[in-house]
Amino acid sequence: MEKGKEDFVEIITTDDRFVDFVEQWWPPVEPIQVWRTLPDVLEQLSNNAFNARELAALKASWELGEPSIQDVPLIDELRYVIGELA
Repeated sequence: MEKGKEDFVEIITTDDRFVDFVEQWWPPVEPIQVWRTLPDVLEQLSNNAFNARELAALKASWELGEPSIQDVPLIDELRYVIGELA
């Protein structure tokens, strides 16, 4: 028997196994946590948009470990993209 959309929605919102899977697969993160991971994936995500010198300069901007005023728009954009933690 094929289940409809309503049955599917009920399962994914009430079945603890599904909810547990989602929380493990996509753990909730704060935008600042995502910002802190960017130096590790910057080269891969940049799709060759920067040369080696430019990548080194970008990575160096994260060395302090805390965002600068110039990072605020990026962190704000991350907040918009990934949402707020509930």
